Amino acid sequence: MDNSSDASSSNSKEKRDYSKRGVEKCDYDGTTCICCDKRCDTAMAILKEQNNDRFAYFILPKEPTPEHLLANRPNKNQVRDRANKSLKRKRMLQALPPAARVRVGDDGYSSNTKFVIASLHFPDEVYQLCRKDSNGNRRLCDSIPSVLANRLSRKSNSETYTTSDQYKDGTSTYVPLPNVRPEDIFARGDTMRENKRRAATSTPAAAVKKTRSSPVSAEVMQVDALQETLARDAAQREVQMQELRAREQELRKKQKEAASLMEKAVRMQQEATNKLQLYIVENEAYGLTRKGFISKEWHKNNPNAARHFFGFQTFKELVYYLHALFGVLPPSRPEETTKKTPIQPFEKYLMGFMRIHTGMTVESIATIWGRKDGTASDIITAAVKSIGNAGKDLSILDITEEYLLKTIPQQYVDEGLERCCGVPDGKDFKIYTTRKNTMFTRASYSDKVHASAVRCISWSTPHGLSFEHTDLFLGRVSEKKLVELWGPRLRKCPRGWYMLSDRGFFDTARFYPNMNHQKTPKFLSGRDQFTTDEISADRKICKLRYTCEVAFSRVTKTKGLRDVISNDFFVILDAMNDWAHATVNLDAPLMQL
Repeated sequence: MDNSSDASSSNSKEKRDYSKRGVEKCDYDGTTCICCDKRCDTAMAILKEQNNDRFAYFILPKEPTPEHLLANRPNKNQVRDRANKSLKRKRMLQALPPAARVRVGDDGYSSNTKFVIASLHFPDEVYQLCRKDSNGNRRLCDSIPSVLANRLSRKSNSETYTTSDQYKDGTSTYVPLPNVRPEDIFARGDTMRENKRRAATSTPAAAVKKTRSSPVSAEVMQVDALQETLARDAAQREVQMQELRAREQELRKKQKEAASLMEKAVRMQQEATNKLQLYIVENEAYGLTRKGFISKEWHKNNPNAARHFFGFQTFKELVYYLHALFGVLPPSRPEETTKKTPIQPFEKYLMGFMRIHTGMTVESIATIWGRKDGTASDIITAAVKSIGNAGKDLSILDITEEYLLKTIPQQYVDEGLERCCGVPDGKDFKIYTTRKNTMFTRASYSDKVHASAVRCISWSTPHGLSFEHTDLFLGRVSEKKLVELWGPRLRKCPRGWYMLSDRGFFDTARFYPNMNHQKTPKFLSGRDQFTTDEISADRKICKLRYTCEVAFSRVTKTKGLRDVISNDFFVILDAMNDWAHATVNLDAPLMQL
């Protein structure tokens, strides 16, 4: 908005001292209004004599700062206000004489100079829309309604309002133009002085007659004042209606946008539902069938099938995991399956999970899917390797000091082991002993289980998170050698933290890049028995190391790693081990915080 100012430009005398500034331009004849017309000051004096409330000066709006110089990018409303302000300044200067534009563009003025426009340049109808602020100064209205603009265009003392004077914000309002010339004020002043002169020279009879007719004149004046009040109220109501219409249009636009967004969200939700929807298959066959494993209705009738065959609690959980890990979904409408029906990607992962979780032979799975053994073997091997890669992503994790401090169980804190980084442990999985290669037989022998086996070392946090594990090696290799081989990958263990280890990991701290100390139970070292303090300390370590044993019990939930592993699993052995360690982390934490 533009604030009015009753003060003249005399306070800017120092700013227009061109002898000091070196600017060779006129002083615009000392006029107050930027129209630079001397008659303007005289006309303002006449206007003040007629109606003191009509005497005011309005401040010309400043040109908005260029957008590229702003600290922050303006929003939608700010862009609209800046455009309206620029248009208002431009059209007001064009409505005034050319000297106004010269004066405003004079570089002799300070950038903070406030240029004023006399109120006489605005019609009475526009001035009636200007309200007073808290300081009692008139404030120029921001806009006038289209009805008033059309009415002013028909007056003889106003210029015609065009579309160039209309704001481009959709409100159908116009810029209030200062298009009244001082001559109109002079004409009104001459009429007023002529009436006074005639009244002074009139006869007593005429004076009596005028006195007698004074009640009629007062009544006429009241009617005129009432009409002026009604016109002003009508103009105000028109402005309010324009604002209400603009708000209503904006509200309807926002409602349409919200409805469009809601419709889009509902459509996306419906598409996702349709994509994940598993339709009921009619004429379902009984027993284990390919068609049954991908049927929602079959799993509904057999709620334990997903856990037994694939290792997931429900078929819904199975679908979500396969979609999240591999981006596959079951067919929305399973068709009648034959040997020629292509195996879908979702089914391939079902075959892989069935193989590692149940230990079912390739021949059995091939029979269910109606494929040859070789074809089924290739499909299962590729699927299990993809499952193993997903298992690595879920079980080979980075750990930080912040995570360890937040997840250290209270039992460790109570025993003074709050700086424990991990709990390493080794596990031997028995395999069938081959007699075809004696070197392989000797290399696979494990003195821990006294049979042929493959060995794995797993590291888990005190909270039970499995964050590192080795591949499966033949059982002849020692645990210390595996730690040495895996040493570069243990750089993730923070410096200054220690491991709660078994005796087999004694003296392995040198293999950790950060020299993580190994807290192990005591050794007899030639003695007959342990001391009471040693037994008490070892009891704490052994008591808290139970989480690593529980972790390996979860690993063996993958039934392909149970009992004695047959030779036909060797090609997918490491992939099974990776997924088995992922199941440790997918279950609930082993210890409470």
